[in-house]
Amino acid sequence: KPDLAVPVSGTLKLRGPTTDLSLQAWLQTEACNAVVDGTISRTRGTSINTRTDGMQLSRLLTKFPKATAGGSLRIDAAPDDSPPRLHAVVQPLLYDWLAVPGFELDGVLTDDGLRIDSLNAQSRGSRIEGRGHVHSDGSVDLDAQAHFAEVSRDQNLHRLVPDARGTLDADLHVQSVSAEHANLTLNGRLVLTNASLGLLSAKRLE
Repeated sequence: KPDLAVPVSGTLKLRGPTTDLSLQAWLQTEACNAVVDGTISRTRGTSINTRTDGMQLSRLLTKFPKATAGGSLRIDAAPDDSPPRLHAVVQPLLYDWLAVPGFELDGVLTDDGLRIDSLNAQSRGSRIEGRGHVHSDGSVDLDAQAHFAEVSRDQNLHRLVPDARGTLDADLHVQSVSAEHANLTLNGRLVLTNASLGLLSAKRLE
């Protein structure tokens, strides 16, 4: 389970019978301020929405680096024993050295962390889709497909290969050992078309 590092304070309002409650909350922590609303129903289950302009992940989860994430999170739990589902909308953020574009995520909370059923991210000239797992220790195991219309316009690729030009398509398996640093292991297939690197050029590279 996540190692939460901060206490929570704030105001909570409940309305309705105990079998069908609605709630609103305004929460403060060292990590962020958040607005929460939702319902708790014996027959329909629980649905909770949380919104924040900026959460300092390292203050909330001890194994995460210094990164601030804003966005919204909805968790839906059915009245039976099925695991909770979540939908997240996350604004762009800087994760260690890695510039992460804004993305939407659908997944399921499991005993070992988060199962990602779909992840979709778009930024200027790029598109990323993925699915996989984020384990409770913060490590990542993800299958991803990506398209970059021009690699020189992507902040991360430009930092890694500053003189490269071309269109990149990738089908990758991405793994990280922990959440403390963005040390990623990538395996898969890369296709670079209309490529150039300094004086070198090629129509297609794989």
